Amino acid sequence: PADEVRLSFKSGGVVRSIEVQQGERVRAGQLLATLMQDEVAAAVAQARAVAEQAARDLERGRALLADEVATREQVEDLATANAVAQAQLRSALFNARHARIEAPADGVVLRRLAEPDELVAAGQPVLVVGNTGGGWIVRAALSDRDVVRVRQGQAAEVTLDAFPGRRFDAR
Repeated sequence: PADEVRLSFKSGGVVRSIEVQQGERVRAGQLLATLMQDEVAAAVAQARAVAEQAARDLERGRALLADEVATREQVEDLATANAVAQAQLRSALFNARHARIEAPADGVVLRRLAEPDELVAAGQPVLVVGNTGGGWIVRAALSDRDVVRVRQGQAAEVTLDAFPGRRFDAR
């Protein structure tokens, strides 16, 4: 395929499964690989607990401010802590959603770079998928004599053993 993409997980972790083999065709949105969820789920649970506590603290602080027991500065600090905790929860949920790899478009698996139970770093490519909607590139060896006669953009015909008797127009 003319377009290929290296697919990876946003967070590092242990690969739970890779659902496809090299050479296999895939459809847009198809699940290709997942990370083990233990660590991801723990991060979400921790962030959720911190966010809930921050929300309770802010509510309590506002009540104390209304009773003139707490200062406005203390409540503003609690509001900041609550906003930070909510952002951390959103981040943990985002990471949990990206602990799986789905095919970005219809294509074919060109390379499988990891295996189940393997530890991968964040951003480390796990699969290389070629988008079959963007055309194809054929790489061919040419003799020295033929190379000097070929120009970029020149019309060509391609034949493949996989498709006997068929000719494909190319440039």
